Amino acid sequence: MRSSTKLTGLSSTLLLLAVATAEATCKSGFVWRDARDGDGICVTPDERDTAKKQNANGPNNRTSAGGNTCRSGYVWREAWVGDTVCVTPYERDQTRQQNALNGQRTLAAAPTPAPVVARNNAACQRYASSAVHDYNQGIGQRACVSKVRADPGRWHADFNRHYDWCVTVPTGERNSESSIRDKLLLGCGARSTL
Repeated sequence: MRSSTKLTGLSSTLLLLAVATAEATCKSGFVWRDARDGDGICVTPDERDTAKKQNANGPNNRTSAGGNTCRSGYVWREAWVGDTVCVTPYERDQTRQQNALNGQRTLAAAPTPAPVVARNNAACQRYASSAVHDYNQGIGQRACVSKVRADPGRWHADFNRHYDWCVTVPTGERNSESSIRDKLLLGCGARSTL
């Protein structure tokens, strides 16, 4: 009995410390978004609830093809590099706005610049180069253009964005993305073989 009382007290203390930490960095009325561990973007409590609902509902917004493909009308949320929760374009815009407003909603000193990431992961360099090449092939084939433009989370010419996503996901997920792009390009005639 005595140890359970201590454990309850310890749990309460840890919870208060976590809340106090968020309160120390976010202005009054704002809380951490917590869409993943370490997501310290300051948002309203309603915005945090929305992010948690998006996380829970994200799998329902994916195609049955597998991988990170969002159903038609949905896009990656992109709250951080590698965030592939499928949401509506409006919800993605709201997330981008939350990120942009974070500086106004926090009490912390000016954020330190992100460290320069060494782009020395050979597998992700190959993946990003291939993804940019695939994008250029798709845009260059009339029958592929509308399909490529329908999924800007997957199809774009930004090497760094592809690379940054690659280093955050398991190899199987990276291979799945490459396979999905290969199949689309084959299906719309931008490629004759895989």
